[in-house]
Amino acid sequence: MSLTLTAGKNSAVTLLRASIYNEEPIIFPTDTIYGIGAPISSISANKRVYHIKKRALNLPMPILIGDWTQLSSITTDVSADILTWLKNTWMTPNVVRYTVILKAAPWLDTLYTENNSVAVRIPALPWLAEAISAIGTPVTATSVNVSGEPSLNNPDEIAANFFPDCKYMLRGEAGGVQASTIVDLTGGDLKVIRV
Repeated sequence: MSLTLTAGKNSAVTLLRASIYNEEPIIFPTDTIYGIGAPISSISANKRVYHIKKRALNLPMPILIGDWTQLSSITTDVSADILTWLKNTWMTPNVVRYTVILKAAPWLDTLYTENNSVAVRIPALPWLAEAISAIGTPVTATSVNVSGEPSLNNPDEIAANFFPDCKYMLRGEAGGVQASTIVDLTGGDLKVIRV
């Protein structure tokens, strides 16, 4: 059975917890485009995302965190300079939304890492960040599409194409029409990977 709720903190907490319990991914609007993902505590739900998207398992998905404590749960060796840059970038309203590649914590499952690094950001939608904080675990988020095809950003089109393979959806307005800019900070300097 598929379940669609209106996007907001309480409904997001409900579906994210259901995602963990039932090992099912969830589709939801982000501050950029619509995403599909699952709490990182559910390896099975995240493997289903790969299956639904026909995405290669060696292409890790970005991870959304709700707060700064969750950053330390998935990364390591974040310098004071990088932390300052992240706080200025993520917490200041701006046009460009950044996903940042950092060194992955050694305990983070390899499903979420590549070359000992992890892609992460805090979403600029307060309800989404608060929901991720409330469930106590970061959440993966990748574009809603079959790999190699254009991203879908219309809720009706998404439902038509991804239900019933994906059973849970938060319906609301995504923050934009473009995915985030990806930058690599693992070497200490900012290296743009995707604009």
